[in-house]
Amino acid sequence: MSDRTHPRALAGFFSPPAVRRMAEKRWPLGTKRLLQATGISERLPEGTTRGGLLDIVFGELATRYRCEYVYKNAIARKLLLERHPLAEAVLTTEFRCAGSKADVVILNGTSTVYEIKTELDNLDRLPSQLNDYRRMFDRIFVVTHSSLASSLRAFLDDDIGVISLEGPDALEEVRGAAHNAQRIDPGCVFDSLRKAEYMDIVHRRFGPMPAMPNTQHYDRYRELFIQLPPDVAHLEMVDALRLRFSLKVDFGIIARLPSSMLGVVIESQLSDKQGSDLVGFLQGGYSRI
Repeated sequence: MSDRTHPRALAGFFSPPAVRRMAEKRWPLGTKRLLQATGISERLPEGTTRGGLLDIVFGELATRYRCEYVYKNAIARKLLLERHPLAEAVLTTEFRCAGSKADVVILNGTSTVYEIKTELDNLDRLPSQLNDYRRMFDRIFVVTHSSLASSLRAFLDDDIGVISLEGPDALEEVRGAAHNAQRIDPGCVFDSLRKAEYMDIVHRRFGPMPAMPNTQHYDRYRELFIQLPPDVAHLEMVDALRLRFSLKVDFGIIARLPSSMLGVVIESQLSDKQGSDLVGFLQGGYSRI
């Protein structure tokens, strides 16, 4: 199937490597060829900015190939930026949790995980993914296309929330999610933390640790950490991860980005300079030549 009839390759514009390249004021390799092959170049209005071009590319994805990024961007816009001050909430993606990777996690005093199931996905792994998320997160949502929302609601346990993608920029909560923080597994939480993070938590909760051989270090800290009540371990995790994934780029730069780029820029953890350079690049005009 050709690029012109299937725009799958366009999703590459919305990846962290592509964003970092644009922050260096360079298009991803093969940009002009891809835009010509998909027919986008010939449809561009005169004076289109580079950011405007990416909004057009995103619209093509949202219409013809609703890949995972369409959902991630909607979550970033509607469930992060429109609900929470960026100084208080963070978003991370592809976060390791037991044997699964959570598509999107928002941390804002509690934790909410969003597992994306597009029309392109199968549901074979969904039950095991949800069981992993129950071990670590307070609220769990499955985000899916409007055509699948009703059947998924009937399929899922009542504690799992369902959110429907109604358009490229519209999400509807079909069913809320139950709170789960009292039942999380402190051992699973511990395994998600970095050494400095779990050391800090253990020192604050149990006091300074005596000197010990490196070979005993992990086991001793884990032994203490899993003694924390589940809700306490959960709150400690939330605080640690909010610090780890806090935005490095100025909030004003986020506000100047094209709407299509919000999700991937937050995911990319750009520095302030990279963010500023990216905005400057995207505000320039796109040349077909």
